[in-house]
Amino acid sequence: MEIPYQLDLTNAILHELPDCYSAQQESKRINWEVLPNNYSNDNDKILGNLETLDIVRDWESWLYTPPIHLEAGEEYILSFDTAAFSIILAKDERTNFSNHYDLLEVRLGKKTFNESMNIILQEATYINNEEFETTELVFEVSETDIYYIGFHTINFQNSLFLDNIQIDKSMSNPDFEENNLINLYPNPALDMVTIQSKHEIVGISLFNLLGQKIMSRNTEGQQAQLLDVSNLQSGSYFLQITTKTGKHTMQLLKE
Repeated sequence: MEIPYQLDLTNAILHELPDCYSAQQESKRINWEVLPNNYSNDNDKILGNLETLDIVRDWESWLYTPPIHLEAGEEYILSFDTAAFSIILAKDERTNFSNHYDLLEVRLGKKTFNESMNIILQEATYINNEEFETTELVFEVSETDIYYIGFHTINFQNSLFLDNIQIDKSMSNPDFEENNLINLYPNPALDMVTIQSKHEIVGISLFNLLGQKIMSRNTEGQQAQLLDVSNLQSGSYFLQITTKTGKHTMQLLKE
């Protein structure tokens, strides 16, 4: 995957996991699955790790993102939403596990193994909020390479829910100011998009919300380019524009 990355469960099957996540689990008992988001009215889906009534429980598990290409010297921001509560029913009432020590740790590494996740993005943190809360973590990597983000649950007796996992360049990055020198219009777009830059454009790439590249082309170094998006499905995309000063990412909405 390339930056920007965003978890998209639109077409995911309920009570299963997308292949890219299913392959990245490390757990004695696999409890993660795709669930409907009961907080949302727009058929949103979330990732859930459900507690059980079994005597033998998996007190610890890892869930990793797909492999993501990160560059040294760039500042990135990871954001995600979490909620945690019990869904076990006892005498028609939800069991209160608020006294249990439920922790979520977030790490970064080059392989999906506990020993390889050697960059701590979030120390083990107590999670017991029933409403979704957003966490934002800013980080850098020392080497350009492929990395994984690992969500590490520790002693979780409540159910944990994850949503809106996103990774992008931080707005404090100098490239963000450079984006202001690039105009993209119309946006939202129906067919043709004009890209205008203060600097010569040498390449254009278009990514979907999964971070998959769906369009790419080299240009002749002009400061204005036309992009035909008439064949794209409606929705959100990320446009990566490469100029002589670097790469710049902008969001594009297709009507």
